[in-house]
Amino acid sequence: MKREFLEELGIEKEVIDKILETNNQELEKYKKQAENSKNDNTVLQNQLKEIEQKFTELQTSAANAEELKKQLEAMQQKHKKETEEFQNQIAQRDYKDAMKYAIEKNNIKFTSEMAKRAYLEELQKANLTIKDGSLDGFEEFHKKQIEADSNAFVLDNTQGQKPHFMPPMNSNGGGSTPSLGTAYAQKFNNTLGIQRGESK
Repeated sequence: MKREFLEELGIEKEVIDKILETNNQELEKYKKQAENSKNDNTVLQNQLKEIEQKFTELQTSAANAEELKKQLEAMQQKHKKETEEFQNQIAQRDYKDAMKYAIEKNNIKFTSEMAKRAYLEELQKANLTIKDGSLDGFEEFHKKQIEADSNAFVLDNTQGQKPHFMPPMNSNGGGSTPSLGTAYAQKFNNTLGIQRGESK
């Protein structure tokens, strides 16, 4: 509001001054309110930007967390698989060592390499329990293999037979049964004596 306009209306100077002063105060008040509003708006805009930034960070973090979770699960699966494979390799090695020990301990000999390979394959399939480094139930397994194909093994002639002892022969021949070697010797001597008599 201008002074000239108020003067044209015929308003006294003191009243005009008071009106202008009041008007200026009101203007200052509204200016301050406008400035405050502007500042508030700036603050709100900044706060909004911060919220948007945090939201973006949260989204990124969530995506990263999901990716990290997938990577961790993949690593756990890989570790589990490698551990199982390693334990399986150890178990196979221990079983093969136990097989070798059982064969050497029982002095098992085969008639051919093919027979040996077939025997080892059957022993592998049997999957016997290892107890104190030895195969539990190996004796029974080996017995069945002999019964199934005895030709695959080099067997001791005395295996499965009770030892037979010849009673000693009495020096005077009185009632004692002569040994097999002595009997053959006597038979040889008798035959030799007959041949000599015929030659005379």
